[in-house]
Amino acid sequence: MSNETLYELAQKSKEDRAQIEKIVERFEPKIKSSLTLTSPPVREDLYQELRLKLIDIILNYDIDSTPGFWRLQKDLRKNEV
Repeated sequence: MSNETLYELAQKSKEDRAQIEKIVERFEPKIKSSLTLTSPPVREDLYQELRLKLIDIILNYDIDSTPGFWRLQKDLRKNEV
């Protein structure tokens, strides 16, 4: 597994679609463990749907609109008033 963060991979995925597979691979253990909570007949279909949904989210994620720490802190303080 590479040392790249999910944030870095998400940035790279906008130009290099191969990075999407790296992100999906990182979520694979969570997907598989979650599937154990479902009934066996639907697991394969659900597995494919979860992977497709994850890919859709990665493709549509706007990395530039994610607030940094200081902006987030400022927004939270503004909402306290």
